[in-house]
Amino acid sequence: MNQESDGETVLEMDIDNSLDGNEDNTVTNDVVQIDSLLANPLVRTENIQILTDNNEVSNEIQVEETEIVHPNNEISGGQNEPALHLSQSKRQTLEICSRCKKTLGNADNDDDSPRKKIKVMENDEGISCSICLEDWTNVGDHRVCSLKCGHLFGFSCVKRWITESSRSCPTCKKKCTLREIRHIYATKLIAMDAIEFSKLQTSFDKVSKEKNILEQKLAQSTLKNQKMTEEVEKMKLEISLLQKALETQKHVRLSEINPNDNNSGKIRAHIEKVLEVNKDGGCRVLDCQSNIDLLITSTKSNNPLFNGYGVKKIAISNYKTTAFIPLHSMTIRDISFQPQTRNFITVSLDKTFKLTDSNNNFVIFSKTALSALWSCCWDLENPFMFYVGEQQGSCLQYDIRNVSQSLNTYSQSGDMSPVVSLASIPPCRVPLSQGGLMCCKLNGLYVYTNRGEELESHWIPYTGPFVSMRLDVETDQFLVSTRSSSSNPYSRHSILHLDKDPDTEKITGNAVFCFKGGSMQRMLSRSAIISGEDDKYVAAYEESYKSLLLWSISTGQQVGSIPAHEPILDLCGFTINKQPFLATLSEKKLMFFKYS
Repeated sequence: MNQESDGETVLEMDIDNSLDGNEDNTVTNDVVQIDSLLANPLVRTENIQILTDNNEVSNEIQVEETEIVHPNNEISGGQNEPALHLSQSKRQTLEICSRCKKTLGNADNDDDSPRKKIKVMENDEGISCSICLEDWTNVGDHRVCSLKCGHLFGFSCVKRWITESSRSCPTCKKKCTLREIRHIYATKLIAMDAIEFSKLQTSFDKVSKEKNILEQKLAQSTLKNQKMTEEVEKMKLEISLLQKALETQKHVRLSEINPNDNNSGKIRAHIEKVLEVNKDGGCRVLDCQSNIDLLITSTKSNNPLFNGYGVKKIAISNYKTTAFIPLHSMTIRDISFQPQTRNFITVSLDKTFKLTDSNNNFVIFSKTALSALWSCCWDLENPFMFYVGEQQGSCLQYDIRNVSQSLNTYSQSGDMSPVVSLASIPPCRVPLSQGGLMCCKLNGLYVYTNRGEELESHWIPYTGPFVSMRLDVETDQFLVSTRSSSSNPYSRHSILHLDKDPDTEKITGNAVFCFKGGSMQRMLSRSAIISGEDDKYVAAYEESYKSLLLWSISTGQQVGSIPAHEPILDLCGFTINKQPFLATLSEKKLMFFKYS
């Protein structure tokens, strides 16, 4: 009978499902195409799909006669028109959609109707066999497999189809054999929508890109925060030092320790800059060349790839660290600039000495000695010569043009104590007309002179133990510092002038001034001679007073002290635009003072 609904014409008829007597024949969802349906004004070329009562689709239909019900309840048929004989045992519904050529569903809309239409959802199309419309499995007889053409089916269904039919793909009708069945091994079967997957992939790429951008911004912000934190800590340190200095006065006033002295000379100084060289410590010595605006200080490396020691270059005009040069594996004991070049030499407890160019931070050469090295200096007459002092008491002379072996060895029998300081004596200086070398050991003070091709040593009768020794080239005077001992309960800082005995021609040292320090001196702190506007001063750190003491060389009077919150290991003076400065080095910090 005819049914009309919303402009659609539906033709129902019962047909006999002839399966050639094979009840187990595989059913398909192939659509039976009827090219022409005569004498029906409401029906044109349409798709016909045959549904069984048990929701299975017949794949073989015996077409004998077609009966079409007209709107006027007349049945058209003839000899030229095929007829479909309908079976009473199995009724099927034939639905023809004249608008969209798609299966609309059962004739009855009731869910309990035996004619309920099979409707395969879009989400299930990718995981169901197109032969039996059942879901695939990843194991068993109905496991998923494919043909050579690429179409997927259940194994049992496609095997039966190829065996019992025309040996062709149920979908594309390409010829195939049982050998072309390929099993697909999958742990899980999921239908994937390519369009939806593409959208998700695009969204994922976008989110990943945004994530990478945010991570970069986070890293930059973290780095900026770290730098700002370091700057804040440095500022806090400077504020703390200034507050401690202001507890006495706005400027650090250098006052005399001995109130009975009538010296009225006073020096005013204030902290110009505080630099944290290494928060973990490891600083030991420094040297300065104001004419090239450079100060270098030894320190421990903060680089995890290099756990040794090196030097930091600091511009004294703006107090900025310009570079770190890794050099030695152990502590650096001394640094010395070549007065005429920008090269400097370093000696270390790792038994090596190295010559480095401060222009390009390049190590020119490196040499290993027989023992640990404690001191070094340059020859003031010959710019190619330098000296290094060993821990075993010997002093070696080298030429930078050939460091394969030493030129001379200066040693003293009976004194194997380490060489703590060395100083080159220029020629034409009374009483050393040919120049020489001042060697300060831990237990003795010696002067070596050249007499022809032979070396002559002179012992300076002055008691130790010695801490450091410096030469002031302008005044030909030596500053020798000793610490307390059983014979001298106080540390001493003496200004010595070399003389020559006309009778014995022996070199002796006369003490011009002897400045008394504290009773405790545990560290080998080096003293220095610094220049003022119209005078020179001896600067030395005293552990007993926890202060940096200053004495006038012209008057021999102590002029005051600068409080030191950390033990000072080394110091040096320099002048910029006729303004004197003092640099002090502790184990972690470098402090600059301006004084007048």
